Amino acid sequence: MGSSCSRSDLLSESETTENAKSADIDRRILQETKAEQHIHKLLLLGAGESGKSTIFKQIKLLFQTGFDETELKSYISVIHANVYQTIKILHDGAKELSQVESDSSKYVISPDNQEIGEKLSEIDGRNFLTWKYSATS
Repeated sequence: MGSSCSRSDLLSESETTENAKSADIDRRILQETKAEQHIHKLLLLGAGESGKSTIFKQIKLLFQTGFDETELKSYISVIHANVYQTIKILHDGAKELSQVESDSSKYVISPDNQEIGEKLSEIDGRNFLTWKYSATS
């Protein structure tokens, strides 16, 4: 008989431990739920290059603190590469149109811009930053 009482005491001790753990888990879940009530989640779906990252960055800029210094510095090379590509596309397009169009006088590139365009056409986007910094040194 004494052994059956000790078994029930052991069982109640393990139940008490489990109940305490369960109460602790429930308390943590309640705290996390209260902490996350102010958080709004948004799922952006779309094909690649459809602007999901751009929307995310705009939301961050408008509704949060904006970009920190390291994020801003990381965009410098992207901006430089975009400017390079745009200049190259404009130069190559004007050059092609001046050869194809009958009224090619409106597509004439000034000598200064012609020289810059030719240099940019000779290099590719990956080497642009290396060329840029060596040309300015």
